[in-house]
Amino acid sequence: MKAELENIVSDIRKSIDLLEQRVGGDAAELRLEELNVLCEDSNIWSDLEKAKKLMRERQLLADSIKSYNSLRLELAESVELYELAGIEKDAVLLHETSQDLRKLKKQAELKETEALLDDEVDQNDSFLEINAGAGGYFAPIIR
Repeated sequence: MKAELENIVSDIRKSIDLLEQRVGGDAAELRLEELNVLCEDSNIWSDLEKAKKLMRERQLLADSIKSYNSLRLELAESVELYELAGIEKDAVLLHETSQDLRKLKKQAELKETEALLDDEVDQNDSFLEINAGAGGYFAPIIR
């Protein structure tokens, strides 16, 4: 594998490692199972706020796990395909898989950024208010 692509693969793996830390690895799978059991309980709907909170947590966790697993699988498949293309000396497939790895790096960087902003309040919208004035100072108002 070319040095440039090795660096790309290394960067993707670092992003995936960060995602794994943020998701929680095997503990996240267990927590998702717990949430699924809790959400299946018919008594949960007696407390609507608690039900909404559990459903939101379950959905966020399921999405995080899905993103992590998807990136990990796509990286493994792309690397394997690239290596096979190298063995077969298929220039077209080598080019396509190297492009796929570059796209995957961008996806991984995006998911990494999303993972860093995954706290409960980070899901909320924010507003920035700019007031024209005589100075160069502005004070952002976050609600």
